[in-house]
Amino acid sequence: MNLVPKCIICEQVPEKGIVEGVFLNRKFICDSCEEHIANVMPGDQHYDEIVEKIRLIWNHNNSLTNTFVNKNYKQ
Repeated sequence: MNLVPKCIICEQVPEKGIVEGVFLNRKFICDSCEEHIANVMPGDQHYDEIVEKIRLIWNHNNSLTNTFVNKNYKQ
């Protein structure tokens, strides 16, 4: 079985797999989307969509961290 990453932004699988992207908080972003994120400007056609997907990555990680901290915090 081959495991291949799927980009959280464009939802595509890179042709060369994992070597064509990065992981951010356990979510894969392909090189093409990484470049697009670096160059997108407010007001661009896909700006709001990209911001929302980045928020999903951030919120997913924070909810996992908060669950762990709340579960293991003792007063």
